[in-house]
Amino acid sequence: MKVDVNFKGILSQDLYVIRGIAIVLVVLGHIIGYNREYGMRQIYNSDLSALGWLCDFINTFHMPIFFIASGIAFATFSKKDTKFLSFFLSKFEKLIIPLICWSPIYFVFQSLSKGKHFSFLDVIKVIIYPYEIFWFLHALIFATFLSFTCLKIFRLQSVYFTLSIILFVLGFGYWNFFYALGVLSASYLQKLKLILEKLPLYHILLLGSVCIMTMIYSHTMLAVKNIDISRIINGPIAFFFLYIVLNLGTRVLFPKQVEKLVHRTRNYLVYLGTLSMIIYLFHGYFTRSTIILMTKLFHLPNPILYFIVVSFMGVVGPLIIYNFLKDRSQIFMYSIGGAKK
Repeated sequence: MKVDVNFKGILSQDLYVIRGIAIVLVVLGHIIGYNREYGMRQIYNSDLSALGWLCDFINTFHMPIFFIASGIAFATFSKKDTKFLSFFLSKFEKLIIPLICWSPIYFVFQSLSKGKHFSFLDVIKVIIYPYEIFWFLHALIFATFLSFTCLKIFRLQSVYFTLSIILFVLGFGYWNFFYALGVLSASYLQKLKLILEKLPLYHILLLGSVCIMTMIYSHTMLAVKNIDISRIINGPIAFFFLYIVLNLGTRVLFPKQVEKLVHRTRNYLVYLGTLSMIIYLFHGYFTRSTIILMTKLFHLPNPILYFIVVSFMGVVGPLIIYNFLKDRSQIFMYSIGGAKK
């Protein structure tokens, strides 16, 4: 199905909103900690009740959302006649340069803050082998080049998706599966939007409720035993749910003040989505520094206060750095894959 220009503009904004939501969830998940060896769970030596449940639930869908959105963006907005060298250089600047520049720095920062010794070889290794949050870049680089190569050679999305399933079954390219799902679903989103526009509002609300209940059930019944299977269920459903919500549009009438708030929130999420890479790269510095400062000053503050302050710094801190340096340092912009041509 051919995607028209107007829909592309709407879809671009929707994808940025979804990325904005996803990156906030990433920061929250890292702050709470996915087990008692990380984050608040480690510091408080507790599963943190509702916060712990929230983190485990987030973990079943937030990263699949990123890969699905990236696959859709690739299928919809990338130039199909791009030569491999041009594509490689583009992705080298946007993905590989940030990996080379910032994974060693993050490794050194984490090691020093935890009092761990390291060698020069260890610093080099973190570029080659995924280290903490940088596994995402490794997986995204793999998915991006595999999709481009397959589509360049075979010119059929079905071939790429079939290969992705085969790799998944063989235990390789788990995250690529979500990216491939995004590539495959991209051509159906405009038709889905038209269907949603014709559905009665109560049908859409019912559909959204089913999505939420299915995700909670999947998390409750599967996540503890096999988080990977739960992600396969919850990732696509979560993306579909967000797409439904974003396409309610004028279907829901709000009072003027609420409508303004919704509009501002959407714009802010678009802004976070456009800078999701910056937040992803730098949130760890701000959360870790804030944690060290808070624990030194207050020992163990109230968990809710801790959560709010550290979350705020994890999201806002990278934005401050970016806005301070974007017009002052071309080297910084190049290092994050955002240098202007």
